[in-house]
Amino acid sequence: MLERISSEPIRMKGEFSPESTHLVENLLLTKPRNRLGQKGVTQLMEHPWFANVDWNKIRSLDYEPPIKPNLASSYDTRYFD
Repeated sequence: MLERISSEPIRMKGEFSPESTHLVENLLLTKPRNRLGQKGVTQLMEHPWFANVDWNKIRSLDYEPPIKPNLASSYDTRYFD
């Protein structure tokens, strides 16, 4: 199975956007030198799937998280299986 995973191209099934399919396929290329992001993080950030991401907001931590868990302490693990 490992041989198959590391030598065959990935095939995504289901309803995925062309952008998400391209992103995943290019992140999982078998040759690391051909993978998306191999030329640096900017290559990844410029991928069409991330077109609506405001990277400056991420850098400055201005995005409001969609979910804020209510934790009792820094050791609270109730949200993990």
